[in-house]
Amino acid sequence: MRKMAERQPVAIELYLDKIEDLSDAFNPCGDDGLRLRQEIEEYLEERAKDIPIRNSIRIEIRLKEGDESAAERAGKIIHGYYKRKLERQLQSKRKTSRYWRLNMVMAFIFLGICGSISFILSHIENSSVARILQNGFEIIGWVAIWEPASYFLYGHREFNYAIENFFQLKNSVIHVSADTD
Repeated sequence: MRKMAERQPVAIELYLDKIEDLSDAFNPCGDDGLRLRQEIEEYLEERAKDIPIRNSIRIEIRLKEGDESAAERAGKIIHGYYKRKLERQLQSKRKTSRYWRLNMVMAFIFLGICGSISFILSHIENSSVARILQNGFEIIGWVAIWEPASYFLYGHREFNYAIENFFQLKNSVIHVSADTD
């Protein structure tokens, strides 16, 4: 049996003057509660989208000035931020799924009501108005299911992509070094 090759972490490089440039300066929380600067957050997430989920991420931070605690601080900031973002995304997915499950139940109830009305209309004299109404209720009943079914078939994937990216970034390896250039 052939053994699969070990995948190497994919590096994302950041160049900063100092470790404080990593986070929003107006956030009064400790390192693990800091918010990343918007442009750094967007850069990391955009790069993570291009990395297959099977690969891990290694964030290489190059600092012009820093000390030995910079790697630990960077890890707390990045891992804490993406841990919170992952938790919020999972919570949002649960709420959205609950919403669409309820909509699906309501759609099936509505389909049953429309089917019953259509059945009753089919037993009315053979008039063209009754046939039009019968077909109309059948169509409306099935159309009511369309959007909830679409979410369960396709819509939940967008949450999964974001969750995978946030999980990769939350578990990334952080390496800080001095920029010699």
